[in-house]
Amino acid sequence: MPLSYRRGDHLLSLEPKIFVWHIRDSAMLTHAARSTDRKAGQSTRLPHVPFMDFGGDAMRNDFYVYLHKRATDGRVFYVGKGTKNRAYSKHGRNRYWQRVASKHGFEVDVVHQSLSEADALQKEIALIERFKSSGVRLANITAGGDGVRSDTYPDELRERMRRVTSARRPEVRAKISQARLGSVVSDETKAKISAASKKRWSENKDKMNEAARLRASHPDFSAKVSAGVIKAMTADVRAKMSLSHIGKKNTDEAKRKISEKATIRYSKPEYKEKRISAHWVKQVECSNGLVFGSLRAAETWLRQNGFPTARQSNISSCCTGKLKTAYGFTWTHTGVTKLASKGDLHP
Repeated sequence: MPLSYRRGDHLLSLEPKIFVWHIRDSAMLTHAARSTDRKAGQSTRLPHVPFMDFGGDAMRNDFYVYLHKRATDGRVFYVGKGTKNRAYSKHGRNRYWQRVASKHGFEVDVVHQSLSEADALQKEIALIERFKSSGVRLANITAGGDGVRSDTYPDELRERMRRVTSARRPEVRAKISQARLGSVVSDETKAKISAASKKRWSENKDKMNEAARLRASHPDFSAKVSAGVIKAMTADVRAKMSLSHIGKKNTDEAKRKISEKATIRYSKPEYKEKRISAHWVKQVECSNGLVFGSLRAAETWLRQNGFPTARQSNISSCCTGKLKTAYGFTWTHTGVTKLASKGDLHP
């Protein structure tokens, strides 16, 4: 018969390997125990049982790997590693874990004991990969290996973590995608998600904007984004996008709203400054010896000097070799790329 004891407001039962903590049933169990004790004239305090010690030594081989299972049906929904009573703690869990545990309760199944931290991490990563590859939906957000107290990883562990996190097998991605198909979200849930998103955005707007500006200022950012877009925009994708827009027309009311918002936005001086500072520009050199900070600056110079219909696109085509000349000149990129400033927009 399993031992029982009280921890806080919850009644717990301790078995050799399975630790059951079903919050939904704890109130009923506690009430029943108290009623029985009152009738018998006994104290309601349950005997204290110390937490399980999974062993260990001076080399810190006291780590273990555990599974969290839904108490209602025994399905695994989380894989973790830890020491002492980490497997039985509710603190530091993500929202999805909290929702599952609140609805179904959870059981703890310790599958590996008396491990070093490195070994525990490897087994945690392997278990997460195995469950996810089988189509099991876990509360683990990452592929494992988080929460390490040591400052360095073994090289082999680093390589395993890199492989798991950087590439997920196509069949695994297909299973995850298939599991989510057909799921319907109620209007109430949509409203809750919207409210939470708005609150999160209002609280973290400045931090998120600053992070986005820092990313955009990195020299490799533009090249990475461009490469990603080129890779994603296959011929099939472009054809689908084109077909989806055919025959669609904005109503007069929609056109009026778009026009009003654009007019207000472009009339703000700070918006113009942001647009300027958010663009990367390439310097171009004309065959007459002039160097311009951007294609726009070159276009402006041409329009002021006898070419009122000059266009940036023709200058760019000349720089890339598609045209031999543009407006009587040859144009080349100097190789200098930088964030735009006011001086780069005018000759």
